[in-house]
Amino acid sequence: MVKLFRYTIVLTSLLALLLLGSGSWILYSPGGTSWLLQKLPEWTGTELTIGQIEGTLGGTLQLKNIELHYQEEQLHLDHFLIENQLLGPLTLGIKQLHAENLQIKSTSKQQNSPPEPFNWPQLPWLLERLQVNISDINLQAISWQQPDQETLQIERVQGNLHWQNSRLYSENFILQSGELLGSGSFSCGLKRPTLKVNVQLKTEDSASAWKKLQLKADLRQGSGKQILQGSVALDITAAEGEVLTAIAELELTPKRLKLRQLQLNQPNQPGVITAEAHLDFGQTTPELTGQLQLNQLDLQAETGQPVNLSGTIQIKGNLEKYSGQFDLKNHGPGVADAQLTSNFTGTLENFSLENLRGQWLGGILNGQAQIGWKQGWQLKTQLSGRDINPQGLDPQLSGQLNLDLQADFDSGDNKPLQGLLQLQLDHSTLLNHPLSGIAELHWQDNSLQVKQLQLHGDGILLQADGNYAEKLTFTWQIEALEKLLTDSAGKLSGTGWLSWQQKKLTADLLVTGEHLAFHDWQLDQFSLQGGKKTDSDTWQLQLTGNLLHNLQLNFDIEQTTVEFNGNLDNHQLTLNLLQQQSSASVALQGGWDGESWRGELSTLQGEDPHLGHWHLSPAVPVILSADQLTIEKLSLYGDHGEELHLQGNYQLKQQHGAASLHWHNLNLSLFQPFLDDWHISGQSDGSIELERNQKNVIHAQITAAGEVQNQQLEFKVTQSEILLDWDESGLQSSLQIRLANNGQVKGSLTSAEKNNFTWPQQGQLQLNGDNLPLSMFQPWLPAEMKMDGSLDWGGRGDWKAAEPLNLKGEAKVKNGQIHWQEEEGLRTFDISTAELDWQWQHRLQGNVELQLRNHGGFKTSFDLPLAATLPLRFDPDTSVNVDLHTNAQSVGLFPLFFPNYVQKSRAQLNLDLKLTGTWQQPILQGDFHLLDAKAFLPAVGIQLDSIELQGKITDNHIEIVKLQCKSGKGKLEGSGHLELQNWYPTN
Repeated sequence: MVKLFRYTIVLTSLLALLLLGSGSWILYSPGGTSWLLQKLPEWTGTELTIGQIEGTLGGTLQLKNIELHYQEEQLHLDHFLIENQLLGPLTLGIKQLHAENLQIKSTSKQQNSPPEPFNWPQLPWLLERLQVNISDINLQAISWQQPDQETLQIERVQGNLHWQNSRLYSENFILQSGELLGSGSFSCGLKRPTLKVNVQLKTEDSASAWKKLQLKADLRQGSGKQILQGSVALDITAAEGEVLTAIAELELTPKRLKLRQLQLNQPNQPGVITAEAHLDFGQTTPELTGQLQLNQLDLQAETGQPVNLSGTIQIKGNLEKYSGQFDLKNHGPGVADAQLTSNFTGTLENFSLENLRGQWLGGILNGQAQIGWKQGWQLKTQLSGRDINPQGLDPQLSGQLNLDLQADFDSGDNKPLQGLLQLQLDHSTLLNHPLSGIAELHWQDNSLQVKQLQLHGDGILLQADGNYAEKLTFTWQIEALEKLLTDSAGKLSGTGWLSWQQKKLTADLLVTGEHLAFHDWQLDQFSLQGGKKTDSDTWQLQLTGNLLHNLQLNFDIEQTTVEFNGNLDNHQLTLNLLQQQSSASVALQGGWDGESWRGELSTLQGEDPHLGHWHLSPAVPVILSADQLTIEKLSLYGDHGEELHLQGNYQLKQQHGAASLHWHNLNLSLFQPFLDDWHISGQSDGSIELERNQKNVIHAQITAAGEVQNQQLEFKVTQSEILLDWDESGLQSSLQIRLANNGQVKGSLTSAEKNNFTWPQQGQLQLNGDNLPLSMFQPWLPAEMKMDGSLDWGGRGDWKAAEPLNLKGEAKVKNGQIHWQEEEGLRTFDISTAELDWQWQHRLQGNVELQLRNHGGFKTSFDLPLAATLPLRFDPDTSVNVDLHTNAQSVGLFPLFFPNYVQKSRAQLNLDLKLTGTWQQPILQGDFHLLDAKAFLPAVGIQLDSIELQGKITDNHIEIVKLQCKSGKGKLEGSGHLELQNWYPTN
């Protein structure tokens, strides 16, 4: 500020002389201008030399090769141009002010003395009345060099500048320095302190964490000692596009800068930081005191981890010496849920955590740590954890861990790492079994020495020792995996060694397992063996497994073999599977180039008694990385003319890609393992094409013919076709199936929504069947009953998001007959009417009618509290309404339901029943009448004739008005009642 003030004196003196000169000779003649510039150094106490002077002060003035010296300050300017006009006694208009190659050099070093209190500049009487308007400022190539500091380089300064009514302001300015570009406006009132700023700063540095800063300030004169006070806002735009907003109230006094009510947050992101801080600059070294309050600050996007911080941070001091404390809590699942509190101190060379306390995984943490970075880096720490629950790492790992850790490392300048790490586990349990262990590792002369490494538990043993530069051996044994991991079982053991000599790794490994199980998978025997020799750059590993079984899929593989040969840059991986008379082989060859795996699928073949032999031809190029998966055309061929072709490319980060699958003469028995009790045979042709980018497309065409069988149910499909097109114009799909008996099924599913690879929010569906044989219901009928005829049915509806399906439909039997096999022979009943109509959305409603020619029938209507949503669930508290009316003559009805007690029965049954109430508490009422009934009871050899039963049902009460029957010469008559509870008799 003092340096700038000195230069301001020179410029002010120049402008004052320009205004108050002793006449037109000084202002408008080259001689007067030259005389004034020669006298100026004497009046100001400076040394000034100008190589060339052209023009006058009262018009256009050019100066070249300017040198200015004042005490320990030096200024050099190659070229200076000013075009001005005196508009009044104290009004100056400057059309342009240009300067090129301005160099400022200071040789005085900053003294470590308390700075003087900051005071707002006091203006001389003359400057208060002066008015200056500079329309065009253009300063090029400015540099400012100070001792022991990097030179400040400014490429250009452009804009305008005005001085009016004791106010300095610019409506538009641009400043460029390196890759930084600043622009904006400002206004500064000097007579009465005010400051308004609207500045934007951008960077062209691609490695920068930010790309734009926007600063706005509106400060005015405060009360008391406050020089300025007001609001400040800063918007920081990160390189990825996120915006961080900071707003605060600022107060400036002669010795302190204070920020109040500071808030930092990201729009549309949870969490906020509030702060209070003040900077005391009245001391030799300015000191900062502040406190941060974090409230559920979400940092997952920045860290890639579930970080949601709350707490406080307090700090006081400067970069040379500071201290403070923090109390932070991370809200998150499992391992992410933690709290940490500590005091801290630091300098320019070290940082220390003292009295570190915390909570993690339900346990207590205590410790301390010191970090230094003078002459390399140093780390010393002590940390203990008590009652740590490993279920936070994995819900299956119940237990309690108590551990102690000590570390001491030193990595000096150009010196190898030296250090010690000790970890001890005592008085701990895992899955209710004791667990203990100790690890002691030493680093010295670029060598890792494992002094001891042991882990002991119930049936668990891990040991290692040695120097990895010579030979580090290790063994482990787990007698029962179920004691370590739930949903697991079996025995694992292993042994091996490794060595690192002359920058080469040598290793040998053997792992065996017996009766292994994990969830639904079981493996009877397992072995992994291999290693790497000293004189070879390749690894050789072989994994063998016997009797692999999956309980859920009913999936068995007798033998599995995986072999790896090579290194990371170039290797081959083979997989062989054997199951009874079936086998499969896969071979991959390629390498990792640092960013992606590139290679080819050289072998893919299989053989099965039902599917025949399949093979790959030719080899398929494959690229796999964190951002890309590419498979060139993969072609599989079978011995019976089957073909399958697959290719695709997918960009994982952009989620863009395309894939296609085509097949011809594909044997449908390929899907038999997934169909349980169903049996399928036949062939299929088809294609599926996917494209995901700015325009999402799915196109599919599938045809098939064959047979589907389940027990006695059998369908012969002569032709079937599925068509699907889904793009920006919406979804259109259709289904058509033709059966050998001329039956057919047709359906469609449509939606106007464009394809975004999620199920449409709304759409329409339709499904119809014609001439479908009633024999398809045979698996669900009694063995004595068979049905002939055909069924026509149809259903249609629509769906909307967050609402039940809206469906309705109907069904009708044509030329229907029911055949009933009795001892006397086969009886046949003609179906004169069999119809169903229904609608289903919030409730299931409909009507059913069945009439047998000359044998009566029934009619019913239903209204049930079952919404068309998944999973299906009856609402227990909603009303139920069912009506049933029958007038039927039954032959063989009782033997159907009571085959061991009744034979040769017939009857006429009339019912008029109504079910109301709720699903939880239904109410049944109505009349029933059984008459002209006959039945034979084989257990007692009695023939009953003229059976008649008549009564009423009212809720839980059944009133029998009339009961009579005859047997031989005997006769039985009676009446009574029956009480029910939960549909069961109570008396």
